[in-house]
Amino acid sequence: MTTTITIGHGEFAFSAAHSGVHAGQFERLHGHTYIVELHLTGTLDKDGMIADFAAVKGTLRAALAPLRKRTLFASDTPGVTIEHAGSQVVIRGAGKVYNLPADDVMLLPTTSTSTEAIAGYLLDQIVEQLRPTSGLAEVELQLTESLDSSVRVKAPL
Repeated sequence: MTTTITIGHGEFAFSAAHSGVHAGQFERLHGHTYIVELHLTGTLDKDGMIADFAAVKGTLRAALAPLRKRTLFASDTPGVTIEHAGSQVVIRGAGKVYNLPADDVMLLPTTSTSTEAIAGYLLDQIVEQLRPTSGLAEVELQLTESLDSSVRVKAPL
């Protein structure tokens, strides 16, 4: 028998701004209050659990912390350059130039800041921490950006 536990909502929501490149142009800078749900599937261990809720919540908190109240940009977008100028980050290309305080920016190692890319980035962070947990077979992360739009990404363990 397999069991799935879900952790999310409440403290696992975070606000962030982003501007993705579509059709070669940056879209308008805008923000979302993202809601995260993490679904862990596996078999029960000798203690009757598939994972320690407290440990999983700590892993999820750590993955979300760098994204909270930040402006998200992809560090690997073709045609876009990023330079650090003192305490600023300057992002050029795709029809715009952004000059923002470095402390307000999180550069994701992705080519996009789509909800799909953000969800994949978060799942990668979480999977590495959960991999040693015995009994876990699969991790699925749902990232909701609005009432009518969400993404699910999953990875085997």
